[in-house]
Amino acid sequence: MKNKIYTFLPVIVWIVAIAYSLFWNIQTVEKNTTQIVNSIGRSFFSEIETTRLWNARHGGVYVPITEETQPNPYLEGPYRDITTLEGLKLTKINPAFMTRQIAEITQVENDIQYHITSLKPIRPANKADEWETKALTGFEVGNKEFLEFIPGDVVYRYMAPLPVKQACLGCHEKQGYKEGDIRGGISVTIPAKTYLDSAQASKNSLMLIHAIALVAGITVFYRAERQKIESFQVAQREIVERKRAEDMLQAHEEQLEEQVAERTQRLEVVAVLSERLSAILDFDQLLDEMVNQVKARFDYYHAHVYIIDDSGQNLVMTAGAGEVGSQMKAMGHSIPLDTTTSLVARAAHTGQIVRVDNVREAEDWLPNPLLPNTYSEMAVPIILEGRVVGVLDVQEDRFAGLDDGDAGMLRSLANHVAVAIRNTRIFAEVEAALVEAQTVQGRYIEQSWQRSQAEDQIGHHIYTPTGESPVTETARMEAKRQALRQNRVTLVNGSNGDQLSVVAPVTLAGKAIGTLQLHQLEGQDGAQQFTDEDLAIIETVLDQVAQAAENLRLFEETRERAGREQAIREITDKLRAAPNIDTLLETAARELGQRLGVRHTVLELGIEAGVSHNAASRK
Repeated sequence: MKNKIYTFLPVIVWIVAIAYSLFWNIQTVEKNTTQIVNSIGRSFFSEIETTRLWNARHGGVYVPITEETQPNPYLEGPYRDITTLEGLKLTKINPAFMTRQIAEITQVENDIQYHITSLKPIRPANKADEWETKALTGFEVGNKEFLEFIPGDVVYRYMAPLPVKQACLGCHEKQGYKEGDIRGGISVTIPAKTYLDSAQASKNSLMLIHAIALVAGITVFYRAERQKIESFQVAQREIVERKRAEDMLQAHEEQLEEQVAERTQRLEVVAVLSERLSAILDFDQLLDEMVNQVKARFDYYHAHVYIIDDSGQNLVMTAGAGEVGSQMKAMGHSIPLDTTTSLVARAAHTGQIVRVDNVREAEDWLPNPLLPNTYSEMAVPIILEGRVVGVLDVQEDRFAGLDDGDAGMLRSLANHVAVAIRNTRIFAEVEAALVEAQTVQGRYIEQSWQRSQAEDQIGHHIYTPTGESPVTETARMEAKRQALRQNRVTLVNGSNGDQLSVVAPVTLAGKAIGTLQLHQLEGQDGAQQFTDEDLAIIETVLDQVAQAAENLRLFEETRERAGREQAIREITDKLRAAPNIDTLLETAARELGQRLGVRHTVLELGIEAGVSHNAASRK
């Protein structure tokens, strides 16, 4: 019995070793898959959180009211909906509403779903489901994030908390939140099929290899037992075969680990780049950062990006890495969109990734003398809202230097860049609208004060202490010109370097509406030395003077308009009460003459060939 046990002991040990190896490798694959999905979920969450924070810091963003974008019934405040001077109706998009719209786009573009939720939602549709409630409860006790695979839906669900920041209190302070509280979270639903299929393929390979190794090992042991009488050379050969199988298994395991590690590293780099790009709101800076980071982090020979111009006819090289990129941009390098000899143009036409392992054999490859060492190239279209807006082009200095892993990574990065481009364009439009509004406001204020000056509604006041001689008119006018010319609080020194005067404009919305002068007598003993604190007080007081003056002007303007409208109503009432044409004309002539203070009023109706059929006059 013991002999049989010792005989089968190597087989048992081999089975246990193979089983342990298989179990460890499968656990490694599952762990790596979970890490990849967690990185993706964290990346999408970070992107949407940054976008929400930008919106919250601006107090919301106004957009045109459309069929798809209706006013948010859960957003309170007096300025939710506004109408521009041109009659365009706008509604305010708060962070929550913008998150829902971004979620709809992301679900269509990437099949990834967002859901902003809370244990105390303002909008009923944001109520947390059972899984989200479990995650939110965990955040309350200190959990930083939550990831779980949902077998029934074949998805991964990732969620991270949304702490209350200062910019969020405008909408959520009424719920009892304070800065730092966990208000809720954003759940990201990621389709699991791609990752599960990749993991299962790795597991199947591992099981096949381990099965082969197991059978080979058992066969070796079985043959060794049955062929004890064979020579030592035969036994040695079997040992060599076994060692070869083990080496193959180890080599394949190492290859799989390298592939998984490389894929994980690429995804992590994409996540980091996406976080950096989502924080950039300047279009040129965004593209420069992208191409330089792509080249540096993945060690490509060259990387640059083309953007389709406004005419839709050319692909303009907008950003390029390194010195070559700067030269091409300075030269205004561009490619006609309808050219037939360009991989970049082909990618823009088809909306598909174009990859060439040997560009020297490609008929539609367009060589660039500044990049003589290009041997392989990949052009990835940048698609925004279903339309190609540009192309990300990378090149390598070796044949077949770009593979499917590069294609997937660059496609994901291009999608993030498309979202970032849209954010920069929205930001630029908002900035332009703000500048235009400020310009219109400044023009209105300037015209209003010019009209007030023409109507002699402006005023001035001169204060001189008792016993002191007043400043001459010439000195006052020169100080006024200096105040308007400097457009800031300015010290005016005397011939000996002493401070004699302080002059400052009274400004409203960047427009000067008056001036302030503080004069001292030149040569006066113990003259006041104005400090920075004094100047700050002067600026603050003048700001208050400007605001108060504008309020008084607006009040006077409103009162005059109300008086005119009252006079028109009174005259209209009397005209409507007239029983006939003669009385109507008499009433109109009398009321206009009295209201306007004229000596003689003539009002005629039915003039024909110089003859008045009905007329009324008043002297």
